[in-house]
Formats: sequence, structure tokens, C-alpha cells
Amino acid sequence: MPKTRNAAEQKVKQVPLDLPVEFVQALDAYCEASDGAPRAKVIRRAVNELIQREKDENPGIKRRYHAALARLQKEPFSVVPPTPIGPKTKKDE
Repeated sequence: MPKTRNAAEQKVKQVPLDLPVEFVQALDAYCEASDGAPRAKVIRRAVNELIQREKDENPGIKRRYHAALARLQKEPFSVVPPTPIGPKTKKDE
């Protein structure tokens, strides 16, 4: 008999990442220039730096960000990996 999930487990937000080819090419070029840094690490670092800078410079964004984050952290969440462009490489791991 299949295991049933409660309502909270069934409600999962999926976030597709539809990135333009030019962006992926620029990202891959940077990763290659950075001794094979993983794509996910580069994107995480860039987005974290952007968020921190925006929060530091704009109190309204900081307030809305923390309110949204508190709300979102209460919901189940998963990230759907994008359809790969080209063959999988070590930097995708």
C-alpha cells in the first residue's frame, strides 16, 4: 500500500529555471576560468552577494525580504532542475 502524505507534504512549490543560452555560456566561461568552479556555487555566491548588497542599501527591500522569507520558510519547497544544455560535466555536480 502506498504511503500517504499529509497536506503539507503534498503542497510543493516547483521553480523552473529557464535561462537563456547566452547566460549559460557566460556562466560556463566564468566557471572554466575559475578552475572549474561548479555552476551552482557561482550562482549561489552571486545571488547571495546581490541580496546582501540590496538589503544593506535599501531598508524597504530588507524589510520586505525578511517578511517574504519568513512566510516562504513555512511552506514546503523544492527546486526542479532545468533541462540540461549539452552534456553533463563535473561542474554540474
